[in-house]
Amino acid sequence: MKKHAIALICLSFSLYSQLHSQLIINEIYADVAVSLIGDANGDGIRSAREDEFIELFNNGDTTLDISGYKIIVGDLIKHEFSTETLLSPKSFIVVFGGGTPNGLFGDSPIRLASGGSLGLSNSGATIILQDTNEITLDSLTYAATNIDASLVRTPEFEGDFLPHTERPDAFGLPYSPGTLTNSFPYNNGDTTLIHFTINRGIAIERDGFIDLFLNLINPRPAQVVATVELTGGTGTADDLDNFTSQVVNFPVNSNSQRLLRIPITDDDDVEGKESFIFTITTVNNPDSNQISINKNFELTIFDDDTNSGLLLTEFLADPPTGIIGDANGDGERNASQDEFVEFLNITDSTIDLSGMAIYDSDVLRHKIRDSTFLQPNQLLVVFGGGTITESSDEVIVQKASTNRLSLDNGGDRIILRDRLNEIIFFHEYGEEASNDQSIVICPIAPSGAYVDLTAIRATEPFSPGALHVCDVLDNTQEIYETAVKVYPNPTNNDLNIELSEELQLARGIELINIQGQTVLSTQHPKLSVQGLPNGFYLLKINTNRGTIVKKVITE
Repeated sequence: MKKHAIALICLSFSLYSQLHSQLIINEIYADVAVSLIGDANGDGIRSAREDEFIELFNNGDTTLDISGYKIIVGDLIKHEFSTETLLSPKSFIVVFGGGTPNGLFGDSPIRLASGGSLGLSNSGATIILQDTNEITLDSLTYAATNIDASLVRTPEFEGDFLPHTERPDAFGLPYSPGTLTNSFPYNNGDTTLIHFTINRGIAIERDGFIDLFLNLINPRPAQVVATVELTGGTGTADDLDNFTSQVVNFPVNSNSQRLLRIPITDDDDVEGKESFIFTITTVNNPDSNQISINKNFELTIFDDDTNSGLLLTEFLADPPTGIIGDANGDGERNASQDEFVEFLNITDSTIDLSGMAIYDSDVLRHKIRDSTFLQPNQLLVVFGGGTITESSDEVIVQKASTNRLSLDNGGDRIILRDRLNEIIFFHEYGEEASNDQSIVICPIAPSGAYVDLTAIRATEPFSPGALHVCDVLDNTQEIYETAVKVYPNPTNNDLNIELSEELQLARGIELINIQGQTVLSTQHPKLSVQGLPNGFYLLKINTNRGTIVKKVITE
């Protein structure tokens, strides 16, 4: 009798577990991004407490009564679902920390934490979902997070939790409360949705244009016509060659993607960074065609006529194979950990880098530590990982807070954002980075501002922490290296240039800053540097036998 009773109890518990295991924790938002992009609840205010959320999903085919179910964070009950809370099959419910949620959220039910907050600490926590019998239905323990994004199950509804921005179907969005990761409802039936494939992007003023793509989800054999307008931002239509509203037409039986090319005005005005918000405002046949949640695209145009005071002087995307590729010096070559980026303070003032962030395209890779102050002419080097050396007066060394930089060998964008998430520097590179060596600054190189180390005849494939500006321009440098003397160096007064008897000045002398700008020029073998900002310069000496370049320091 006891065996039968035990068997019935086990069977009942098994069925009970199967029934309730359909309710899962699917997404959590603990590290609320800075600035308005962190406004997950859509109330127009970024709040580190109120914009936190926990998303649950009913992964079964039956409706669940979750009345009285509890969400526990740490040892505290943070939310208890009220009576008559029913969750339909294959649907989400989202609990925000607070605020006044405003948005579609995939038509999912929204709740506010009954305990006044969720308390999802960035330093890590354990989240437990319990039923009315205090049986744990699902739980998640996450470590310290510093990603400015949510954690979401990958693949959808199963598997481990990954940063939302690392999902290729996230379109660069940092979260998706109440929807699939791609911001669409679980099942939109026969409705056709139109959306931007990504929600933000950047461009350099000199790019001339940027391409936006609009997609249809669940297209039908019918024409779809949508209007895209410039609806906000700090810039104006004048910066976009007088952009006006555009009609995007998806003909019957066309493919589901259309290109919208946005022109960019390349002027010489010093305007700084400017933002532009484009919105899909209307669509034909709204009963069968709808605009998705991803209806806005924010474009940031970086003014190439200004500088942020920080310069990317070297980066390594492709560490060489073998021990020679051990850039971080920990005795082991690792393709991820030995990647690095190096920035230089080119101003006369100390720059507070605390809380700034380094991105690989749209993905956060490193939050710069608090109390990081970069002195004039001091370098910041960030490695992908590994065991790194201590900082010094010449260089601050840090390890990526996400344990990776993920610099694509075939091309990528290195972006530096300030504490308000504003872009203050970015550099786009291509396949030139896939050559088993770093890329360094070379303002006077004929091929552009950045070259690989072979262009300056370096003996090592990289030089993190040692400013290695281009000091070789052509073969003349090697032949006449000792035929030219520049002194005193460093100096804060006059530079004297002595040439051997076989050399004569041809087109004069130029002093070039590390950004490639000529700051002084002369036809005489003496140059006064009084009043120039302290730092590194290149002295370009044009002779009858070719061009010779010397590195000069003012102090």
